[in-house]
Amino acid sequence: MKITLTPGHFLIGRPISSIPEPFLTDINENRLSRWQKTTKVVQLIWKKWKSDYLNTLQARSKWMAEKDDLIIGQMVLIKDDFLPINTWLLGRILEVYYGSDGKVRVVK
Repeated sequence: MKITLTPGHFLIGRPISSIPEPFLTDINENRLSRWQKTTKVVQLIWKKWKSDYLNTLQARSKWMAEKDDLIIGQMVLIKDDFLPINTWLLGRILEVYYGSDGKVRVVK
């Protein structure tokens, strides 16, 4: 069985398959227990990771170096801003659509 490694594997040492915690990032600190405060910090770290690190993976230096196109059969992580990271889906590219410049612009 093949497993795709994610940052969660390195953070907690196992696959992230637990039930997602409720979002606590908008609750006043005074109303939270110690466990909830810890959970809130973890959620803030993941939120920062999603907004900063993942965007650096997408950045393509257009004029600096040629990058390989996405190919049929390649595994991809499907980012969803409205879901916790441990519930994001993995996808496999089935079709690629090229732009007028010969580069992959859309995948299915």
